[in-house]
Amino acid sequence: MDTDKKRKTIRCQKCGLTFSGERVYCPLCKKRIIDEGTEDSSIKEDFDIFPVTQKKQADFIFMKIVTFAALAAVIVAGMVDRMMVLSDRTWQPIFFLVVIGVAGGYALLIVGQRKWKNIRKMVMYEVIIGMILCIAYDWYTGWKGWSVQIVLPLTVVGMNLLYFILGFVDRKHQTDYGIYFLLTIMATVLVVILVCVGVMHNTMLVTVTTGIGVLLLIAKIIFQGKTFLSELSRRLHV
Repeated sequence: MDTDKKRKTIRCQKCGLTFSGERVYCPLCKKRIIDEGTEDSSIKEDFDIFPVTQKKQADFIFMKIVTFAALAAVIVAGMVDRMMVLSDRTWQPIFFLVVIGVAGGYALLIVGQRKWKNIRKMVMYEVIIGMILCIAYDWYTGWKGWSVQIVLPLTVVGMNLLYFILGFVDRKHQTDYGIYFLLTIMATVLVVILVCVGVMHNTMLVTVTTGIGVLLLIAKIIFQGKTFLSELSRRLHV
């Protein structure tokens, strides 16, 4: 008799889930199935193991609001540009600038939301997105070259210092910082190549960036050489 009772099939009236046994709440949507007076300790235990989804729902609603606000900003910018053109007024178009800002902000928000538990990867992604936005804005405003001549080398040296320091401070993930530090060193090499081919002309700033990168690499090898090299061997399969 007890076996037949446990195998009894129940269908939730709210979400339509079909399951066996007796429960107080539906395991999917949490709608109450039977009266609380019949529940016992085993039923409570089954119910408690399912996670609460309120935070996910709140995040989902927040992203909907952000998406609507972003699209509204783009549409309004397009309307303003069009009205200024029709009125024959001198006007610096803002549509593309707003699109760049909205796209960049949205990308930064998505990356921050999904990668916040991995600060190493989050910082790398957000810096790359920020650099792309600077180049796009520089191009849109007539290409003065400041995004490549100034922002790029300063960003590279900043990333070198950041990953070098975090590699010592965050001992829990010390080995993981090795590959990210190597990527910033490769970015330093890229800056040197851009100078050699004539793309960059701010040789003084590039010299400082290169010197700091070389010093940090030497310090990394001296103080964390074994850990650093073993991590590179593991990641690069050499």
